[in-house]
Amino acid sequence: MINCGQFCVGNFNPKSARSNTFYWTLETFLMEIKVLIDGVTAIVHDPAVTNGRPITVGYVSSDRNVNYMNVHWPHDFYTRHELFPTIDNNCWDGKCTEMDDWTCLCDIREESDLVFTSMPTKKEVLTQLKIGAFEPELYDSGDYIRFCAANGVEVYNPKSVSKYTEATVFKVIDKFCEIKSLKNMMSKIMIGTTDEFTMQNSPHYIDLALPHLRDVDYEIDATIESIFKNENTAPFISKILIQRLGILNPSPCYVEVAVTVICDGFYQWTDGTDMFSFGDEKYGNLAATASVIRID
Repeated sequence: MINCGQFCVGNFNPKSARSNTFYWTLETFLMEIKVLIDGVTAIVHDPAVTNGRPITVGYVSSDRNVNYMNVHWPHDFYTRHELFPTIDNNCWDGKCTEMDDWTCLCDIREESDLVFTSMPTKKEVLTQLKIGAFEPELYDSGDYIRFCAANGVEVYNPKSVSKYTEATVFKVIDKFCEIKSLKNMMSKIMIGTTDEFTMQNSPHYIDLALPHLRDVDYEIDATIESIFKNENTAPFISKILIQRLGILNPSPCYVEVAVTVICDGFYQWTDGTDMFSFGDEKYGNLAATASVIRID
C-alpha cells in the first residue's frame, strides 16, 4: 500500500484516507509482521520500489505503525506458553529480523488448507471452522446443492462436485439457536523463510486502503458478540448479579443454576398452585436471570 509521492497531486493525509491516491506496482512486494515483546503484532508492507519517491503509509510502515493486535500464536505442549519471535529468543533464532526498537520483523505469507475430507460432527464444525460463508440458499438456483446431512450437520457443494473441497459449506445450528454457514477451510500465516512456524490468520473487516466507518461498526459488533457469547460470560455475569442482589459468596450450585437460565433464556417457577414463566428462550434474557436469582 503505497502513496505515490511526487507523482500525485497533494500529500498523504492520514486523517482522510479517501482523499489519498494510491497506485499499483509490479515491483517485488513483501508482506511482513512486526512483533512486540509481548506477542502483539502489526501489519507491515515493504515494497521494493526502484522508480520515483513512493511513501509507505503510516499504518503499514515498519517504523511508524502503531496499530497492534493480538493473534493466535501456537503454544508450547508442556508449559502452554505462547511461542512467538522475541529478542529473548533471537527473533526465533534468526528466522526474523531484530529491529532497533526491540521488536522482530518477520516475512509472512498466507495459505489456506482443507479442514475436513469426511463428514465431521457438529462440535468439530463449530470448533475447527473459523471462516464464514454465504448461506447456500443465497446463490443462484443450482449453484450449490445439498451434498449430505447427518447429526445436525448439512453439507453443501457446488454443483457437479462430489467430494469435500475448500468450497464446501457446512450449515449447523449453534447452542444459541443461530444458523451458522462455515467454509471448509482454514487460513493460516506462514512465518519466516523456512515456514517452520504458523499461526491462525486473524480476520478483520476494515479495508486498509479505504477504511470506512461502516466496517468499523461491523468489527465492533463482532467483538461485542464474541464477548457476549464467550463461555466465561454467563458464569461471570451470574456471580456478579447474585452478589449485587445480596449473596456475597454464592455457592457453585447457585451460580450454576443462574448460568443455565442465562443460556436457556427461560425460567419457570410454581407456588404449588400456579406456574409462572419468565424469559423468551433467548440467550442472555435478564428477566429470567433475575427471576431465578431472587426466587430459586
